[in-house]
Amino acid sequence: MRDEGVPVLAIAGPGEFLADRYAPPKKPYDAKLLASVQSAAINATDWDCVYVSAKASAWLQENGAPLPDKGTLVTSDPRTEIFSVAGKNIAVIFLPPGSEPNGMPSEDQINDALDTGRDARSRSDLVIAVSPWGMHAELNHAARFEGVFHMLLGGGPGMGIAPQVIHAAPAVLWGRAESLGRALMLVEVMAWPDPAMPTAWMESVNFSWRELTLGLAIDEDPAVSSIIAAVPHDAE
Repeated sequence: MRDEGVPVLAIAGPGEFLADRYAPPKKPYDAKLLASVQSAAINATDWDCVYVSAKASAWLQENGAPLPDKGTLVTSDPRTEIFSVAGKNIAVIFLPPGSEPNGMPSEDQINDALDTGRDARSRSDLVIAVSPWGMHAELNHAARFEGVFHMLLGGGPGMGIAPQVIHAAPAVLWGRAESLGRALMLVEVMAWPDPAMPTAWMESVNFSWRELTLGLAIDEDPAVSSIIAAVPHDAE
């Protein structure tokens, strides 16, 4: 799409490529090789920003791999990145992992997210929050984000969910892509939010969406393919 002149903001959310919890493989594997290949492959693709948690960063560092060039390290506080797209400012707020024992966000974290969102909204045309909190926490707190975030892109535990509006205006547009990089969720903003009016998202009116499942119908990226091809065949 970018090659066709379409303005694009490409966001890789939490756990899509650098998961916090690596399940031990059934066979031994070379962690240093996996870390280096993963970091190089992310750098070879056309992301604008990539969510990297403190755990993922530590895993890369332990295995001698650098943080991806477009990686945003998210520790205990929300991180805001401002991007200029089609002459508009888009604020992307990366929310930190939940601090509660069950992985849920604390009340203090919710309030920090809201304060960060209000600050970003005062200087941006569109505010997107990127969450690692999981489907249930995102759904439970969606009403509190109304009038602060325009969009909430979910991550963490839970299934993929098509972009939807939970409540009436000024509701948040909430969606969850399939995890582990298995699909791309494309959300097209057809009309920018009017700061003087509550945002009322309506599909096919001011936004549309589609999901691209990564499979044989999607052409391989030559740069990424060359990185993978260099991996020894006997490597696990």
